[in-house]
Amino acid sequence: MDFENTILTRRVLCLFILTFAVTSISLFINQASHAQVSNLACRLIQITDGSEDSQDPFVCGNGAGVLFESNADLLNNGHANQTDLFFADLSNPSNPVFYQLTNSPSTDDFISSSISDDCTKIAIGTTQNLTNNANDKPQLFYGDISDLNNPVYTQLTNNTDDGEFFPSQISGDGTKIGFSSSLDIEMMNPTMSFNYFIFDINNDVSPFGSVTNNTDGGSFSNTPHLSSDGSRYVTTASANFVPPNQNPLDVRQFYLAELTYNPPALPTSTLFQITNNTTDSPNTSDLSDQGISGNGQVVSFTSAYNLTGMN
Repeated sequence: MDFENTILTRRVLCLFILTFAVTSISLFINQASHAQVSNLACRLIQITDGSEDSQDPFVCGNGAGVLFESNADLLNNGHANQTDLFFADLSNPSNPVFYQLTNSPSTDDFISSSISDDCTKIAIGTTQNLTNNANDKPQLFYGDISDLNNPVYTQLTNNTDDGEFFPSQISGDGTKIGFSSSLDIEMMNPTMSFNYFIFDINNDVSPFGSVTNNTDGGSFSNTPHLSSDGSRYVTTASANFVPPNQNPLDVRQFYLAELTYNPPALPTSTLFQITNNTTDSPNTSDLSDQGISGNGQVVSFTSAYNLTGMN
């Protein structure tokens, strides 16, 4: 893939880029959107200033807002040291307006959260009792935060086991959720191995679909990422997913799934193995941090493998 033209582009739009730095969320804002690369100027704004960690930011609305988790008492309501979900309205980045979306006992845990492009829909993996999760097991939730003062949550799973539930991501249009889990989601994973799943908000009959068919309980799965409409799904894993059955050595590979939705039929997928690594060298974490463009046509990942002959 040739990025030369991108690198040499004279006009660069910086807009909003979120970073996480121990106890605060910071924001970069462009001061000269039409400046040449050499003259690019950004302003760093610290959004939070709590004594506890804020983390895992997701930007939405072209930088108009950010969803994040925090243990800090950002609204001065006595909720310090509790992990809760917050939304910051960045209409005026120098004076962010915070909304607390959950109120968790300190023993509860957030596994993941993500937000749609228009800042109105969120996906949450948590042990919190947001609706009807009294057993404190990891569950998947869908949230409508159109009214930030009155978020509405729907519990999508009814898990009673102690299996693992890995980060979920909602599609940009807010209609699909991708996640990985060792739970027996809708009896699609009886061996309770790590597998990837998809949830279609628009399917009232069979909303869950299994993206993979892994039966190896010891395999590693990573966080999935979806295109804006949820039609494509990328991830990295060391499982020999069947099909395509192209990874017998259980080496970390990069995968892409084509997803099809035809309610009320359950979502279906076709899995493609993009890389063909034959050894875990230097170690098994050398293929990760995958991403996909909104239209699903461009994917990215980091790797220490010599995939192109130039590494």
